[in-house]
Amino acid sequence: ETPANTPWFDHYCETYIDNVTVMEHEYVRHYVAVILVVSSRQSHPIKVFQSLYRTQKEAEKQGTYPYWLPSPHIFYYHVLVHDVLEGNRKYAQECFELLK
Repeated sequence: ETPANTPWFDHYCETYIDNVTVMEHEYVRHYVAVILVVSSRQSHPIKVFQSLYRTQKEAEKQGTYPYWLPSPHIFYYHVLVHDVLEGNRKYAQECFELLK
């Protein structure tokens, strides 16, 4: 199971926000992206993508995002990582087609 967050990054963000003065115009009109990355070696990559997406949407509904994050403007990008030397190319291609 992939962790929903990383404690070191959360701590970095909190420290950064606490120590940097952010002006309102610097964050209210900028778009934010969430990059969901899954390996083709997962037994069910599509289900992992769905789980990651659900986790992000639940955090958005619960309001656990930082105040400076404009949640209506979040773009989601899905990246399927495939090792061409060791992975099953046909399976990876099928997963990729399902993601389209």
